[in-house]
Amino acid sequence: MRKIFLLTAALFISFILKSQSVSISTGIAPDANNPGNTFWFVPVELQWHPFIDEKFSFVMDYDFGLSKKSTGEAYTTNSSLPGHVQLNERLGTNLLTFGVSLNIKLFQAKNKNLAELSLMPLGCSFQRFKASFKNFDQKNYEILNQDVNRNSNGLIMAFGLRYRFDKNKIISINLQTPLLKSRKHDFNYQYAAPARFMFGYQLKYKMNK
Repeated sequence: MRKIFLLTAALFISFILKSQSVSISTGIAPDANNPGNTFWFVPVELQWHPFIDEKFSFVMDYDFGLSKKSTGEAYTTNSSLPGHVQLNERLGTNLLTFGVSLNIKLFQAKNKNLAELSLMPLGCSFQRFKASFKNFDQKNYEILNQDVNRNSNGLIMAFGLRYRFDKNKIISINLQTPLLKSRKHDFNYQYAAPARFMFGYQLKYKMNK
C-alpha cells in the first residue's frame, strides 16, 4: 500500500505542476459503516483542478487511521495453564482513495462565496486493516474468531457538499461508500466508509508556458 501511495502522490504532484489550481484539506472522519465499533481517521485530501471552470477535479484521499483498543479471549487445552485469558487488542485501518469528482454549483453569492455538490460516480480505494495483541502466548493459546490482518481494494462511490469562502478557504463534508463488493466471512468488520469533515485551502495559479 505504501508503494501505491507514493506512486499516486508522485503522479498527482506532476499533474499539479501543470494545473490551474490545487486544494488541500484535512480534518476528522468517523467510520459510518461499523456502528458500535466506529473507527476514526485523520483525512488528508488533495484535489487537482485542471480547468478554470473547475467542473471536475481529480481527487486523492488518504485516511490515517487512529488506533483503537479492544479485548479478546484466548483459550488453551493445557491443564497447567488457566483455561482462558483476556487479551488487550489494538486495531487500526488506513485508506487510500482516488477518482474523478464532478462539481455541481448549487449557489454563488455576490461576494463569490460558492456552495457546490461534489459527486464521485466511481473511484478506487485500497484499505488496510491491522490487528495486534499485547503479551499473547501464541504457542499455548488460541483465539476464537480472531481479527485478522487484511488488505482489500475495490470500487467505491462518494458524494459531499463543499463551501468556498474568502476566495481560497474551503469547508466540506464528504461521505464515501464501503468497497462495492462482498465481505469475506473471516473478516469481523465491515469495510470502512469514512464520513469526512474537513477544512482546507485552494491555491489558484497558472504555470507559464
